[in-house]
Amino acid sequence: AIHASLPSKPGVFIRFTTDVVGQGVVSGPNLLERKLKNPLPFGLSLIVGIRRLRLEERWVGPYRGHELIERIREANGTVGYSFMWEYSGEVDSATSPAMMLELMTGYAEPPINSTLSRKEAMALWDAMLNSIRYRVPSEPLQPGA
Repeated sequence: AIHASLPSKPGVFIRFTTDVVGQGVVSGPNLLERKLKNPLPFGLSLIVGIRRLRLEERWVGPYRGHELIERIREANGTVGYSFMWEYSGEVDSATSPAMMLELMTGYAEPPINSTLSRKEAMALWDAMLNSIRYRVPSEPLQPGA
């Protein structure tokens, strides 16, 4: 797992996790299935101010994952964005591990307005997703090298 923030853009938080799926691991519902099964009630989504911008299947290279993008208006009136992409992975595959990428803007306590516009946040998100790919590991270092 890796967590990052952007010092020049307060409230931006990035997390990427990856793990090989072990044999016998029961795969639960994917992101799309979870959100469709348990949607936020309409009235609550108006009060909290969550607006779904995208919920769909999204391929990233050879990885068929699911993407959720939401605009969130907090109780203090600030606006932020939440991006998530998940890929469930293949059992015992180092080249197709389970992966999850998240990007949040306006992430602070208390929440702050996003320091990225919607257009900037979407462009950063797309660039991050499009950078995911399997890279062949380099040769291991030899002793004494």
